[in-house]
Amino acid sequence: MSLLSAFFAFLPFLPALNPAPGIDLASARVLIVFGGAVVVCLAAVRGRIRLSAPLPILLLHVFAAVLLLSLLWSSDTASTFRKGIFFLSLIPAAWMMVAASTQQRTAVLEAFVSGAAWAALLALAVQGVMLLMPDAGVAPFAPVLSWRVGAGAAEAVQQFPSWFVNIAGTTVPRATFPFPNPHTAVLYWAMALPYAMLSRRLPIRRAALLFAILTSFTRSGYALLLLEAPLIAVMLLRARKTHSPATVTFPKLWATGAVGGAALLLLPLFITRFLGSFDFAEGSLTGRLALWSDTLRIAVAAPLLGIGFGGLAVALAPLAGYRTPTNAHSSYLELLSETGVVGLLLFCTILISGVLLAGRQWQRGSHIHGAIAIALLAFGFHGAFETNLFGVETMAIFISLVALAGLTLTPKTWK
Repeated sequence: MSLLSAFFAFLPFLPALNPAPGIDLASARVLIVFGGAVVVCLAAVRGRIRLSAPLPILLLHVFAAVLLLSLLWSSDTASTFRKGIFFLSLIPAAWMMVAASTQQRTAVLEAFVSGAAWAALLALAVQGVMLLMPDAGVAPFAPVLSWRVGAGAAEAVQQFPSWFVNIAGTTVPRATFPFPNPHTAVLYWAMALPYAMLSRRLPIRRAALLFAILTSFTRSGYALLLLEAPLIAVMLLRARKTHSPATVTFPKLWATGAVGGAALLLLPLFITRFLGSFDFAEGSLTGRLALWSDTLRIAVAAPLLGIGFGGLAVALAPLAGYRTPTNAHSSYLELLSETGVVGLLLFCTILISGVLLAGRQWQRGSHIHGAIAIALLAFGFHGAFETNLFGVETMAIFISLVALAGLTLTPKTWK
């Protein structure tokens, strides 16, 4: 396994750094910046610095520039600088994809899916422990959580717990760890699922990803499965036309039976949780609608360039602390309010151009690009109901997939 593949395999498990009190810095960001610097230095030594790249990669750099330029009119310059640097620090992931060979790029996808599956298995194990200790809450996991996401972030997770959900009067733990919240977790697993379904290797990966998404008890996770299911079915049908069908083996039967049996047992919980999405008497739905209304009001006040990247939290809750999770619960509304129509159109162009480039390669027979297109669609769909711009792991994968959408991959796609 190359260092690049190892990074993507261990991405969900990399610890946080605490360079100073109150500062949590994901080591993944440091490694991405370091990897990008190595790529640039090697290219310079070899005289192979490329200024041309697929459109989505070029637009990523323009988008980052717009985010940082919003410092000039931001209502909260500290947040604009912090979040702008956050996004900028992840862009070198795209450089690494450009510099990698076609075999290395495919190996990165394999490593990403394997790491996501191991993270899903760990989440299910932690969920099982929480079931055995229903009154303990998140406290037993505080030390390892602090190591994983940083002391300040771990304290916020305990103060604003999302690891449990109340379903029809019953408090149920959610599949979450090693991620700080189930919404980031379910997006990461949903983005890995298309390639996991395409690959014949290790059927336990598919079982782990599917069951972790189901037991995250996130409505956005269930919506993602509904979105991905028909697209994955089309991808697999297209793949069968050019490759021999998969053989039935005991591990595949065991994995399918385990997920199917467990899903049937928990089906009432899944249905109750999903139907709650349409219950206007339920607090989270009415609260989200009110939040969207407030965000739109802020966006209308500065429609062209917004109030500055990262400024929405202070605009919505001026007295809330830095660690209070205040956001629009929609990436698109958040970008509209913070970066205006200009920033929102740029981001949508990045996403759509990535999907179109991957879709074009899929039509030409690259099934891997089909998995990438579905994963990018999942990210875009999830962003309509959650703010998914600030998860280190999910944004690193999004930027990498956007880059891979326009690059050549190994033709061998059905293993």
